[in-house]
Amino acid sequence: MLSKYASNVISAKVRAMYGGRISSRDYNNLIACRTVSDVAVYLKNHTHYHDELANVNELGINRNQLENLIRKKLFHDLESLCRYEISTGSGLTEYTIARTEIEQIIHSLMYLAGGNAYGYIYSLPMFFNKRTKINLMGLVSVKNYDEFLGVLKGSAYEPMLAKHRPEDGQDLDLSAIEKTLYDYLYGKFFDAIKKNTPSKVRAELSETLSAYIDYSNFVRIVRLKRNGSKVKSAVLNYGTIKDRYISQMCKAENEEQVFSIMEHTNRGKKIKNYKYNYVDELPDRVLYNKCRSNIRFSVHPAVIMFSYIFLLQIEIQNLTTIIEGVRYDVNKSELENLLILKAQKREDVV
Repeated sequence: MLSKYASNVISAKVRAMYGGRISSRDYNNLIACRTVSDVAVYLKNHTHYHDELANVNELGINRNQLENLIRKKLFHDLESLCRYEISTGSGLTEYTIARTEIEQIIHSLMYLAGGNAYGYIYSLPMFFNKRTKINLMGLVSVKNYDEFLGVLKGSAYEPMLAKHRPEDGQDLDLSAIEKTLYDYLYGKFFDAIKKNTPSKVRAELSETLSAYIDYSNFVRIVRLKRNGSKVKSAVLNYGTIKDRYISQMCKAENEEQVFSIMEHTNRGKKIKNYKYNYVDELPDRVLYNKCRSNIRFSVHPAVIMFSYIFLLQIEIQNLTTIIEGVRYDVNKSELENLLILKAQKREDVV
């Protein structure tokens, strides 16, 4: 058990790191950039990404290079934090590495399903190679699902994804694959905090992630209803929404009925309390607001650490959105609407 002094030191360290986050003014200045190079120059000279960009010629950088460089910060900060809190740090590292592996696997499969597996190389995060046992370069050259499984051989992912091998002539069921991978990820998370954290810490961490999963399941059902795709096979096994509501939403005839059923749940009753631009962003908005509250009010270093990493992931997602928006000349107001920023009404809608 950490001493009160050690807990205060860790919490102060994380809050100081959070104090260096991208500000509203930074976001406004970044959105106003005209080129990807302009974004790189600003990030290098005015934000806490200066170390990741220190040795880079920002004037000659392209979109994929910049996105991969800013992703490095997640692991740089993770390594820094884990020096302070060994017991929690190991679980946080394992979760973040597994999450990144899963993102790369899904990204690779999207390219494979589109008939251009080699296109994955342009977004390949080479810095991640030393942190994963997956052969990322191997994912670039796969031509079919069997070759994809061959690259993952020996990893925890190969047996769980083997059951998703498509029959001849069938398309990949990416939604079912995502479900399998994220069920694995969240299972590891909940097992880790059950084994390694006191009950009060476990309760705060479980509530934070469960809220995210509940809204993710809701959004997954809405999205799949729009596309006329399979629904039940894509719903995650975790979360707090009762099975009867999940079943009713899966059987709903349209998106409007899904919303109506969701409103009867504890999570659904809170959706109408604040504004959002697109329903797909709801899980990240809830996670963002909850983690901001955790950093401000929680007394548990583990909760503050996890919340900081979750918020940094959202910040990197925001920056990636800006980089792509600048690259493809997206309307500035539309680009701003795509960012996950401070809630417009309530600070903590979960």
